[in-house]
Amino acid sequence: MTEPTSRGADADLLPSTASPATASKWEDFIDIFYAPSAVFARRSASGFFVPMLVVTLLAGTLYLVNSAVWSQVMDAEMGRALAKRAQTLTPEQAQTARNFALTMSKIGAFVFTPIAIFFTGLALYAARLILG
Repeated sequence: MTEPTSRGADADLLPSTASPATASKWEDFIDIFYAPSAVFARRSASGFFVPMLVVTLLAGTLYLVNSAVWSQVMDAEMGRALAKRAQTLTPEQAQTARNFALTMSKIGAFVFTPIAIFFTGLALYAARLILG
């Protein structure tokens, strides 16, 4: 005859209440590539602002550093887009549009990165809810 255990029949279905191992934020940036579930378990109660700020600053900085590389591509694409409207724009208006687009792309690298992070997280959360 088997001895009764102190655990109920539903105990195996409940999540573990043991706290996950602690790690530094630097270790989390490394662990996210090979053990993401452990990172999510450790950081489930912590805020999202600092990691999002780090990613935003890194992405914006990389964009600014590499903008010289992409300047020829952006100039060619801008020239092609403005050529379609060449009959309705004066050269001054075309130059103003070019300068505005360059300025907005630099600002957008810092503004749209956290927005993209938010919507990516929202989509992953919705997928998790839907798929179980």
